[in-house]
Amino acid sequence: QEFDVKAKCVINATGPFTDSVRKMDDQEVPNICQPSAGVHIVMPGYYSPGNMGLLDPATSDGRVIFFLPWEKMTIAGTTDSPTDVTSHPIPTEEDINFILNEVRNYLSADVEVRRGDVLAAWSGIRPLVTDPHSKDTQSISRNHVVTISDSGLVTIAGGKWTTYRAMAQDTIDAAIQAHDLKAGSSKTIGLQLQGAEDWSPTLYIRLVQDYGLESEVAQHLASTYGDKAFEVAKIAQVTGKRWPIVGKRLVSEFPYIEAE
Repeated sequence: QEFDVKAKCVINATGPFTDSVRKMDDQEVPNICQPSAGVHIVMPGYYSPGNMGLLDPATSDGRVIFFLPWEKMTIAGTTDSPTDVTSHPIPTEEDINFILNEVRNYLSADVEVRRGDVLAAWSGIRPLVTDPHSKDTQSISRNHVVTISDSGLVTIAGGKWTTYRAMAQDTIDAAIQAHDLKAGSSKTIGLQLQGAEDWSPTLYIRLVQDYGLESEVAQHLASTYGDKAFEVAKIAQVTGKRWPIVGKRLVSEFPYIEAE
């Protein structure tokens, strides 16, 4: 079904699909998004120390590689290569082997880095952008740009996970100015995410004491859900064991429980 929706302002925040939406507004507009594929792999935990990570900004072909302990495992990445926009990006064997070859450079020669040790691999698309107002049109950036078309379409493109608040603030401020919206300035600074209000580093201890969760499970819930971890604990199933009292793990090696 199709519906007509009226709005004072439309914001295009579609990541790698930025240009396809911009062309719905104006078919002649030049592309500003250059999608780039990033691949990560997960390897056994023994590949890295439990409390130390490594980042190499100068690999064999100039791309950045990082190597980090993560969820009892080791996560390594990443590639950075031009890609087509797709809803289901898939890591290629070439990308996986590139990461493995770089990883070999950091480990002792007596450690055999094997393709069979790759437990998981995934690919994502970075929406790198060129600023349409920049004189240097070849400059690709990981920063974000906000543009407003002749029809008033507000586009936020580029950026990173770690700058989402700055991206949102710039976008909303631009939309308010361009469309004379009756709204105050952005309130993102100091605004806590769900679960942050009553969180503390020792919150997990209360989960152990009040609900009878394993310590590792309680730490996982507290770090994932913040003070909302209590809502998860309340619906955790009784194990039927002396300890833990509640919280059936989905897989014995990991702290994820059915209640999640």
